[in-house]
Amino acid sequence: MRNFVLGFLAGAACLYGSMCFHIVKADKGTYLIPKTALTFRDTFVDVRQFGVADWRQHVPLAEALIKSDKEELMNEAVGNSVRNAWDNLWDRR
Repeated sequence: MRNFVLGFLAGAACLYGSMCFHIVKADKGTYLIPKTALTFRDTFVDVRQFGVADWRQHVPLAEALIKSDKEELMNEAVGNSVRNAWDNLWDRR
């Protein structure tokens, strides 16, 4: 019975954490960003290959990054996207 209760509490804590925080994987590390609303959307996001179109699909994540003063993660991801496009252009030549 004790194992059931401990498992239940651990599961509830993980469920609550996934509703309250974004786990963002970026070039410089992994960040825990508070969500702006309780939702399961974008709990874990790898932004290393994100471009402008990707940020349009993840607006709540972008809002949370701005609110947490982590806008550099968005700029870093878009910069990587531009750099990759530039490299692909030169590879085609």
